[in-house]
Amino acid sequence: MYEIGHNAIKKSTVQRFKILDDLFRSIGLTMDELVEKVTDLTGKSISSRQIEKDIRYFKDEYDMEFETDRKSNNKKIYKYTDASQSIYDRNKLTSAELNTIKDILVTLSLFEGMPQFEWIKEILPRLEENIKSSDNFKNSNPIIGFSKHSIDNKGIEYIKPIYEAILNKKVLLINYQPFGENEIKITFHPYFLKEYNNRWFVYGLNDAMQKYDWNLALDRIKDQKIYSSNYIDCEIDINWNEYFDDFIGVTKLDTKCEKVMLHFFNKAINYIRSKPLHPSMKIKKESDENCLKIELEIIMNYELESLILSFGENVEVIAPIALRDSIKSKLTKALKKYK
Repeated sequence: MYEIGHNAIKKSTVQRFKILDDLFRSIGLTMDELVEKVTDLTGKSISSRQIEKDIRYFKDEYDMEFETDRKSNNKKIYKYTDASQSIYDRNKLTSAELNTIKDILVTLSLFEGMPQFEWIKEILPRLEENIKSSDNFKNSNPIIGFSKHSIDNKGIEYIKPIYEAILNKKVLLINYQPFGENEIKITFHPYFLKEYNNRWFVYGLNDAMQKYDWNLALDRIKDQKIYSSNYIDCEIDINWNEYFDDFIGVTKLDTKCEKVMLHFFNKAINYIRSKPLHPSMKIKKESDENCLKIELEIIMNYELESLILSFGENVEVIAPIALRDSIKSKLTKALKKYK
């Protein structure tokens, strides 16, 4: 009847509802009187058909009860049975509103446990309890599931302080330990937080390297604190919404995009058709049901090779030769472990 939930009710409809709600709580008016009043108060012509539609909506969505036997000059009077009722102060939500809130709860639950979302742990159970008290949702089972980040993920405790440092333009002194190396201290000006493959990374200026898009894995941070130094804004033009468009993962090497040609086989064919590897992916015309031939325009990096290797025997690298040789070398070394 009205678009609620995914799209907001129009402002004019909200205004009309408020006026009608007030009028239905008064002494009661005939349809002609309601039309006159609403038209006068909104400054817009309204029809009796529209008001009848609104009344049905009040009944269906808010369970409002109307007197039906009162009349004035043989004309029906429209009035709430209980003048203390209102669609604005009732505890009961409409079914559309309940569905919208339930959608929101699903989304909020994905962030439960993350340090910057502690408030969710407190408010989520109360919201869920109110939702479940509705007849429509009693004894309902979940119908959708998402992969959750474990609250025990190493480094996740640094999301909040780093986020606040970015927001407040603060410099960080970070104790960082790369894999297989000794711990080092880094003076870091953070700009952007990024999640990839269940790991979090922060991009920013590394003072020592003078590189504005240096990234650090949060799970390799040993400690961090605010450092009393002047924060340096990013001096190169980086649009973080577009920064990741020409590569996969988080490692952007200082190289140009290359054409990568891959052939997929067996079950991988349908998987790649339904879930492209990258926005630049193009399916070649010569593909058939036995071999899906694709082309990518992409910066090659570690994450791309890892993704290709994840398809095992169902993929073949055709070009460039350097990538083909690299994948071949890794597969050969892996095969030797099974001899």
